[in-house]
Amino acid sequence: MNNSRFSTQYFTYSKDIYTSVLFLCPLLLLYEILSYIIFNNSSFHIRNSADVFIRNIFYYIGYSSQLLYFLLLFVFMLIFLYFNKEKYENYIFKFNYFCLMLLEGILLGTCLLVLLNSYNIFYINEFIINTNIFTNFYYCLGAGIWEEVLFRLILYNLLYRIMILFSFSKIHSTLISIFITSIMFSTFHYIGSMADYFTINTFIIRFVGGVFLCLIYIKRGLGITSMTHYSYDVLLLTLPII
Repeated sequence: MNNSRFSTQYFTYSKDIYTSVLFLCPLLLLYEILSYIIFNNSSFHIRNSADVFIRNIFYYIGYSSQLLYFLLLFVFMLIFLYFNKEKYENYIFKFNYFCLMLLEGILLGTCLLVLLNSYNIFYINEFIINTNIFTNFYYCLGAGIWEEVLFRLILYNLLYRIMILFSFSKIHSTLISIFITSIMFSTFHYIGSMADYFTINTFIIRFVGGVFLCLIYIKRGLGITSMTHYSYDVLLLTLPII
């Protein structure tokens, strides 16, 4: 297989939503396991805000159990895979491609770190530094998975389809959806009891980060976007304490 054909197959395979779901499943499981281990002796679990937002949707319709929420999520994934089985009946799990997705996400996360923090690669809000690396991994996993599910998979696609419904062109629908989603993504970090202190500098940095992640989502799919976000956060939180 020549390099051009391999690259085409890899980019098509890795961008597919089916592959993204399979790619994220072990990360989601790890997130839940770390939550149990870290907060095993606590009466509460600290969750990513996007995770909490989605959990509250289940809460308001009566599913308040954390275990039931977790099971429902996996049931949803299984249902998704089942109803797409004809499309993917010849799907082949390619371990080497999944490894490349991991490496690509780490590389893009590093690029994002340099892009947003080039003037000071160790720039970080002092209030969110945690010297426990495993706790940092947990926080970063939550952000990488749930913020991408909420802002890219759900909100971006919803806005894009609304724009198309109102007869906007594809390019205008894409640009408007990226802009609104990135504004919402940046604003989201300043809402709630554990919100960051607002400054125009951090707002712009997060807005640019949101645009970057949207572009990756459009070009490379959910799995790699989540790994990019996760890698960026891990590097940002971990480098200052190594």
